[in-house]
Amino acid sequence: MKKEINYAGITIAVLAVSVLVMSIGYALQSQLLTINGNTTIGETAKWDVHFENLIVSNGSVGGEFVYTPANIVSTSGTYVVYYVKLPEKGDYYEFTLDVVNDGNIDAEVSSIILLGSDNYKDYVDYTVTYTDSEDGVYGNDSLLKGEKRNIKVRVENIYEKNVLELGDLTFNLSFAIQYVQK
Repeated sequence: MKKEINYAGITIAVLAVSVLVMSIGYALQSQLLTINGNTTIGETAKWDVHFENLIVSNGSVGGEFVYTPANIVSTSGTYVVYYVKLPEKGDYYEFTLDVVNDGNIDAEVSSIILLGSDNYKDYVDYTVTYTDSEDGVYGNDSLLKGEKRNIKVRVENIYEKNVLELGDLTFNLSFAIQYVQK
């Protein structure tokens, strides 16, 4: 007589053994895993874009025509104020300064602010250029980390008449460049 093989029983037994082996394996592997350590990814971000070394150019109006000489508002800023009178056509007030990126993040010009220029646009020509070229300073100009660029700011009287004839017309001006991360 032939014995019949019970395939259903064998299948159930194999599945039961498999589940038992997997349960034991999972129990052995399911331990609390703790990883302790420190890591540093790159440098700590440091933002430091500022003006320094402001120098008023020779030939600029001086003396009684300069109420407030150009000065950088803060040592960590990119903002300059000044208050001058330019009595005759061709008179100008000009200064140079360095814009420095001492941080470790590349920067770019977001905007240039020439406060007061709209009020006096019929009387003065206001320009901001790089001293190593005649190119103006424009939005999106790069200032890479560690880089320094020298710029020139000039305001010149372009009015045909003597400004003193107009009364007490003085130019209360300020200049700023806003930088953002490149």
